[in-house]
Amino acid sequence: RKTMIIEKQNSTIELLDDCVVKTLKNRKKSYEWYEAYKKFSHGKDSYVKILEFEPTRLVMEKIKIWQPVNYYLKKLTHDRQLNLQIAKTYTTVILDCFNFDTNDRYKYWAHDDLTIDNFVITKDKNIILMDPDSFHFTKYMIDYKYSFGYIELQNLITRNEYEK
Repeated sequence: RKTMIIEKQNSTIELLDDCVVKTLKNRKKSYEWYEAYKKFSHGKDSYVKILEFEPTRLVMEKIKIWQPVNYYLKKLTHDRQLNLQIAKTYTTVILDCFNFDTNDRYKYWAHDDLTIDNFVITKDKNIILMDPDSFHFTKYMIDYKYSFGYIELQNLITRNEYEK
């Protein structure tokens, strides 16, 4: 049973009782990509799990979300430890990409939409990246967009800490 549908520019997201279905618009993911994502995210709690894969459709686990990170960081009261966990998780995603071996010296694994908008805080206060289809193979080790997420984190966390 559908509980909510979210229309985005590049996808449609259906929130169901037991899973989330993301249908990609005007793009496809390969089976090579899917195998890489499974290997990359295996055993790591910071990444949403993909339960079923088709090139234009991802069935993902349903996460018990407390709130999106961007909503939390825009509030006036924060928890220092949770702020640190958010920053650590953001950094860990980048480090996980660096450490992921594609077995090709000219091919790297990166996320091209690593913003706080794609992270959620679960009810048990874990931080999870909810945008698996933005991972991709690339010839560049570092995606320049990573710096934007750090700037956004710094601005929101620092603003909050100094306004107290």
